[in-house]
Amino acid sequence: MPPSVTSDSRIPRCHLLAVCAVSLTACGAPSQGEPADGGVLADASPPADARPAVPCGQPSWAGDVVLETAGDVEALAGYTTVSGRLTISADDIFDVDALSSLDCVRYSLIIQGNARLADLDGLSSLRKVGSVIWIRDNPGLRQVDGLAGVPEAPFGLVVDNNPLLRTVEGLRGIESVGADVSIARNTLLQTLAGLRNLAYVDGDLTIEDNPALTELGMTGLREVADDLNIDDNDALPNLGGLENVTSIGGTLRVRYHDSLIDVQALEGLAEVSESVYIWSNLALVSLDGMNDLEIGGTVWIGSNPSLVSIDGFNAPTSLAGGVRIESHGALRRVAGFQSVVSLTGEVRFIDNPALEEISGFNAIESIGGALRIQNNDSLRTIEAFSTVTTVSDIAIVRNEALLHVDTLTNITELSDSIGTNGTLNIWQNDSLQSLAGLANLAVINGHLYIRDNLALENLGLDSLTFVDATPLYIKDNPVLPACQAEMLLEAVVAGGFDGSSDISGNDDAAVCP
Repeated sequence: MPPSVTSDSRIPRCHLLAVCAVSLTACGAPSQGEPADGGVLADASPPADARPAVPCGQPSWAGDVVLETAGDVEALAGYTTVSGRLTISADDIFDVDALSSLDCVRYSLIIQGNARLADLDGLSSLRKVGSVIWIRDNPGLRQVDGLAGVPEAPFGLVVDNNPLLRTVEGLRGIESVGADVSIARNTLLQTLAGLRNLAYVDGDLTIEDNPALTELGMTGLREVADDLNIDDNDALPNLGGLENVTSIGGTLRVRYHDSLIDVQALEGLAEVSESVYIWSNLALVSLDGMNDLEIGGTVWIGSNPSLVSIDGFNAPTSLAGGVRIESHGALRRVAGFQSVVSLTGEVRFIDNPALEEISGFNAIESIGGALRIQNNDSLRTIEAFSTVTTVSDIAIVRNEALLHVDTLTNITELSDSIGTNGTLNIWQNDSLQSLAGLANLAVINGHLYIRDNLALENLGLDSLTFVDATPLYIKDNPVLPACQAEMLLEAVVAGGFDGSSDISGNDDAAVCP
């Protein structure tokens, strides 16, 4: 019985009734939801072949071919090329040795859903694939050595959910991929050193959910045009093998690892055009390797429970985003970001209970979003931000040990530059004694909330004359002289404030000079 085919322009679709009887789906319309060729997703169907393909020689099997039985494989014996897409998908194919003459697949090579196929040795003569190489859901596949002669995957490479695959050594010939690369959900995969000659990915590179992976080994990789995603590889101890990567055209994500200790291998990385996310890496103790990295977007470092200090990220002078450092149980010091002069988003330090020192950010002049310092129980002083003159909002909330905000002396206005209300929030800081560090703050283009600060005895807002939004709260600060709150209210009323206010719950017995 001949293999199932869909025809090219030379043969009418479903012209051969015998062919259609083998696989009606091969002669029908593409399945709904297939993405256009050029963006490969591991959880999608093989993409449609919609782009120009490589030229192939003769003898050629005309059109697409679907091999669904061992007999289909035998029927293709002797052919050197397939002029369309080649799909191998069957429960009873043990090998593809009959394809030993095959030199060229003009469009995609799809190897999917083969329960018993253990190797691809029969494809050892293959030298050209014109579109995507797609290897997915093959429960018996142990190696892909038969693809060693293929130098590129023009429109994508997917190796996904092959539970017995331990290496990708058979991909050692690939030097470039013209779209996305996804290596995901391969239960026994230990190394990606088989991709050591891959130098350029013209799309996303995703390495995800390979629980036995201990080595990346992609030593030839120089550039990723879009995002680099390294996620949820539980046994991966480091990023060794990425030392030669210099540029990422999109976002860098390193997330959800149990064993990752450091990112030192990224020390050669010079540029990430968009954002950096370092998130939920349980064993990560260091971010050394990111000191000279230029970043175009947001830096988000969160939920890394073993991380003790952040000293890097000293190359960027501006960020078209923000910096978020959140939810670290062991983090004690942040001393990086020394060259950043401006950023358009927020700076956030939230839920870092062991954080004692914030001493970086000493060149920054402008923060387009909020400066938010919240739930950092051990933080006593803020030594950063002494050069900041412009910020949208300030929120200093529930920092139990914080004593003062003396480094914020150059801030004169909360500007509401990105529509965040230009608000000053000082709440529930049990040890905070003075706001004299904000003595030069003259204009708040939003709300003023100073509440529940048990040790606050000096407002220190001597220059403040304008608050735009209502209500205004200075309340429940038990040792703050009530007369200070009254004098501040009088000053902003004189400056035009005519909204509601609440300045109750302060120390009515204290005397003001």
